[in-house]
Amino acid sequence: MILKPAKGYYNVDPVSGEFLSEAIFDGYLDEFNALCSRFGLVEFADLATGVPGDGLFWWDKLGFPLAVSGGKCFKLSSDGSFTELTGGNFLSGTPATFADGQKVDNSAFLYACNGGKLNYSTGGNFTQAPSPAPQICSHVVYNGLRFLANEMGTARFYFTDVNPTDNEFDPTYWAAIENPLTSDSRGDNILGMYPVWDDVAVWGSQSREIWQVTGGVPPLQPRLGSISEAGLIAPYSVQKADNTIFALCIVDDKPAVVRLLGNEPVIVSLDIEKILDGFHTFNDAIGDVISIEGQSFYIITFPSEEQTWVYNIKKKEWYQWNWWIE
Repeated sequence: MILKPAKGYYNVDPVSGEFLSEAIFDGYLDEFNALCSRFGLVEFADLATGVPGDGLFWWDKLGFPLAVSGGKCFKLSSDGSFTELTGGNFLSGTPATFADGQKVDNSAFLYACNGGKLNYSTGGNFTQAPSPAPQICSHVVYNGLRFLANEMGTARFYFTDVNPTDNEFDPTYWAAIENPLTSDSRGDNILGMYPVWDDVAVWGSQSREIWQVTGGVPPLQPRLGSISEAGLIAPYSVQKADNTIFALCIVDDKPAVVRLLGNEPVIVSLDIEKILDGFHTFNDAIGDVISIEGQSFYIITFPSEEQTWVYNIKKKEWYQWNWWIE
């Protein structure tokens, strides 16, 4: 089931935030410290899979959204109708990652995965990428005519490159002799890969490092001095907002939501650290970012703990949100 906002946000109480900020439930404070209700949701489309969704992605170049649920991927229309895009290898119950890029002729090209094989599409049905592309992949990113994807359970990742048959970048060519590359700054495996402006963040359970295109051999190399000593514990919590990165990490042997200031992890979850300390499961946490009337919010949901917490980036405050329809 896919939901969309049912109504706009609205003020319910102008009481000053200094009295309510620690107790706000299903709301937020605006820039004038007025207490506002969070928006509700109504059904937009029912994909009839009988299970929750595993991913929703807006394919900007082609102008339509994709939804993954129950091991299937669907193309959605503005009226809520949908068409299944067949041919892919999607798992059920695992968040999907997408990377939309383009070919050298500027035509659309997209990869998607969620713990199985890499799947690619040019707008229609999917094709599964054969070896030497990684065959068990959780994250895929696009960076300057190259796609990069991790090999789950290892510190290795692969990249597409120039195909020697025509000397052009080929989004299906994974056979470069430099493949695979290894993130070996620490002794951990790669948990996720994320586009960070012109570079790629490669994150493990002990640290994060930045890889950049160098034009040398291999064409991507870790940037000197880019190590961040914050181990990732929730691969799907990572989001870009306010010109930086937010993620759920381990810092000083305890769970914390961090905001990266350069390479330095700054803990922003001190107000809810006792709540986090009481949780037992973190690796399924999912992060998101929304904007309401010019204010940005980092949302992190803990499915196993059945709680959602919302960070007001501008006001540096936390709120707890429930789940409802309408």
